[in-house]
Amino acid sequence: MDIKEITKVEQKTSMDIQRRRQVNKKSFNAQDYRKIRFNT
Repeated sequence: MDIKEITKVEQKTSMDIQRRRQVNKKSFNAQDYRKIRFNT
């Protein structure tokens, strides 16, 4: 593997991780919202 290729792959994986975190935050907030509505 070339160094340039490795850096490309690393950038892509870090972007994927950030995207997953954003998705997880959104779904977590939605669950919290449902819990709050259900409890009140």
